Amino acid sequence: MCDIATMLDSTAREIGLEYDEHAITKCVEYISLLYTWNKRTNLVGKQNQYEIASDLCIDSIHLAYILQHTQYPMHNIIDCGAGAGIPGIPLRCFYTLGTYTMIECRQKRVLFIESALRRLMLPDTLCKEGRVEDICPHLALDAIVSRAFMPPERLLPFAYQFLQQGQYLILMLHTDITSMEGYKSIYSYSYIVADKERYICILQKQ
Repeated sequence: MCDIATMLDSTAREIGLEYDEHAITKCVEYISLLYTWNKRTNLVGKQNQYEIASDLCIDSIHLAYILQHTQYPMHNIIDCGAGAGIPGIPLRCFYTLGTYTMIECRQKRVLFIESALRRLMLPDTLCKEGRVEDICPHLALDAIVSRAFMPPERLLPFAYQFLQQGQYLILMLHTDITSMEGYKSIYSYSYIVADKERYICILQKQ
């Protein structure tokens, strides 16, 4: 477990992320909780805690850095298809400004997210059970974030209907985005995980 904490801390410090003294502890506790639940009910495909940390939570640290340093107003972020709380829960361990709402339709994943939120007591971090298209229109939002919710070619028109002009779509990708009809690319960020390049792109609805 110490190795996981060291890895998270090293990644955060390397990119210049500022965080409070409890962030690493909470993130490690989340990883442990996810590992325990995952043995009973399949939530993620990872087999051990180190894989959960290195392949899933590292993305959240990079997203936290971007949100911490962005000049764009993103006080209310909606997470489409939150799954087991990735990227949202580890993100909120490191970045706590504004309100972050996770939407997930699969009940066992919602139960896990709610359990994790009760344990970690992350500020202004919520979970809504149901379909994105039913819940999103009733929420205040500045940005939508997606990690593996649906392919970009489907996600862009899907998210477009919920965003107002000038609002943002944050994509977490394993390949860079090439088509963005209806949007303007305002920020692109790449980083390496397990020797492979990953991307975080911020698009603005036009």
